[in-house]
Amino acid sequence: MNTKKLLEEAAVEAYRAGTQQRRARQHVKNELDKISASVRPNVTDNGGVVTVQKPADAKPVSSLGGATKVFGTSRISIPESRHYAKRSR
Repeated sequence: MNTKKLLEEAAVEAYRAGTQQRRARQHVKNELDKISASVRPNVTDNGGVVTVQKPADAKPVSSLGGATKVFGTSRISIPESRHYAKRSR
């Protein structure tokens, strides 16, 4: 009896986890559809080459406070590049 209850609990937990994953995938798909619909007029795709046209009222990043202010601080770290950067100095 105890084994049956454990199996049922495991099945319910697996179902809940699957449901959360399906909801997350659907949410991402919906968000991508919204974003691509708003971007689509300015983007063309020709055989893997993507061309993006700036709108006429686009402002340069420097006028908005610089790249760090607009995009945030970078969290990318490439350990190998530090090794070569030290050599080049």
